[in-house]
Amino acid sequence: MTDTLLLPNFGDLVSLQEFIEWCKSGYVDDDAGSGYYSDGRVYWRDLPAKPSDIKKDRIKHSLNYRYVIWFNE
Repeated sequence: MTDTLLLPNFGDLVSLQEFIEWCKSGYVDDDAGSGYYSDGRVYWRDLPAKPSDIKKDRIKHSLNYRYVIWFNE
């Protein structure tokens, strides 16, 4: 079962392309917070968008995953 949650009023919602740029530039890393794939309305708590995976080109590609919600910790 997919753990789908509505987007909260906090966190940074960015396009997947912008998130990829953040990761490759070192702006975010696995220790700085947590990210999850989103369609811009909801996000999937069981589909983390880890900067270390993004740097290794392990990116989920889907029309549903056009955004990432990033939570600083």
